[in-house]
Amino acid sequence: MTQTNHPDPEEGAMSEQDTTETPTTEPPTTEGGATQGEAPPQTSQTPQSDAEDRHETPADVPLADQLRALKDEQAAYDAKLVEKAIADLEKLIGEVEAAKAGYTKADYDKLVAAQAALEAERKTLVKALEAALGDDIDAVKEVEASALGAIDQAAREVSVTSVALATKTVEAQATATAMAQAQAALDRWRKPKDSIEKRHKAAAALIEDIKKLRNGPHRGEAYWKLALGDRDRQGAQGFLHLLLKDPPDIAKPDNLDGKIVAAWDAFKAARAVDAAAQAELQGAQAAHKAAKADYDTKTKTIIKTIIDALAAREAPPAA
Repeated sequence: MTQTNHPDPEEGAMSEQDTTETPTTEPPTTEGGATQGEAPPQTSQTPQSDAEDRHETPADVPLADQLRALKDEQAAYDAKLVEKAIADLEKLIGEVEAAKAGYTKADYDKLVAAQAALEAERKTLVKALEAALGDDIDAVKEVEASALGAIDQAAREVSVTSVALATKTVEAQATATAMAQAQAALDRWRKPKDSIEKRHKAAAALIEDIKKLRNGPHRGEAYWKLALGDRDRQGAQGFLHLLLKDPPDIAKPDNLDGKIVAAWDAFKAARAVDAAAQAELQGAQAAHKAAKADYDTKTKTIIKTIIDALAAREAPPAA
């Protein structure tokens, strides 16, 4: 399986800054020994913002200088972060010195020669094996392609089951909410008089709040709570016209049995739908877990899979 080496997101964080040397001239003066018209050239760095000075370091600044800069600005940073950065740089400086001490010109020449020898031997072996295998080279490539294809298919299955799991999770949350609402409605119908009186009390309190808003500089909010509002999308905020429509409605005593039965039937239906959704969610969870396990197994055993397949292909037929 071909692996892509993703660049480290932290690499490149230290971007190079341009420090353009621009000649400037001082205004003519006769003070300090300079005559009018003589303005010796001076150099100055291009101004940089404080943010650039703090967070960006030119790539060619020696590590020791970077370390000193960090220590100088330690008070301006989070102490723990700066202490870690300082410790990291101190460690790196020591490692660099050790690496330089153990990497001489002679070492370099030796490593280059060894690399060239290994590459030459690799090419020799490739030619020898290509000659020995002949047309069977395609079969070897097919074995590798088959193993990699199995991993690709397993990865696609992980993706598919992940989407299915997300969908079933949303559906199960919705059905659970609907069942809870049906349960709440049924519970209110168990004691209809108490439920209605409680609703009336809440409505009366909300009306008083709306009146206070109307009499102050909040008439827009008063109207919003009085006539508008979407409880499903705006949470438990009180909206008078919705509050007055909450179950149970004021039913005639002769119709009470029918209202309670209807609330019970609605709850039973919502419970059945939720049970089915929860079962489907569990199935989606199991399928996604299995897909991930299959992908992990195929990925971890890819080398063995290819070697075993090649060995089986080349094994002599059983007598």
